[in-house]
Amino acid sequence: MKLVFKFLYYFCITFIVLIFLTAAIIRFSPLDFASKEYDEIFDILFFGGIPVAILLTACRIGFQSMDRTKKRNTIIIHFLLSLGCFFLFFLYALVSFGEGMCLYSDEETLFVNRSNPSTTITLRSYGCGATDSGPSSLSVELRKMYSPVFCTYTKVDTTRIDRKEWTRTTGH
Repeated sequence: MKLVFKFLYYFCITFIVLIFLTAAIIRFSPLDFASKEYDEIFDILFFGGIPVAILLTACRIGFQSMDRTKKRNTIIIHFLLSLGCFFLFFLYALVSFGEGMCLYSDEETLFVNRSNPSTTITLRSYGCGATDSGPSSLSVELRKMYSPVFCTYTKVDTTRIDRKEWTRTTGH
């Protein structure tokens, strides 16, 4: 039983670190999720998984053999680390909920790169739905895929692209 709790403890710690690392990469780098589905999966893992993982890390405390002073110190350290993780979780939740009302969406693909079909030039809109009284703002952006999950967007001027490298999509 001790081995199961030890595995569960290290799995939860790894999960917490990976989720917070992914959140930091998405927030502070130009990387973005390739689709809304991946963004929603991440949110489910973050908002559902982090609280559960924080609670499950406590399952190892009672199964460590140590004297009372060490055990008390371990419980205090674990409590403070859990409190810190929960604080980071709460801050991220506040930012995400406020930011979640406004988002980008790909309207249509304008050009496809001939040598790398996963690189496209897309028309994107940015809007805040019912909280915004104005129309969505449109921008033309270069979308580069780095994996099936991650991509980047940069603004591009389609009058300056090399037409030999790009194929215009149908309907334009």
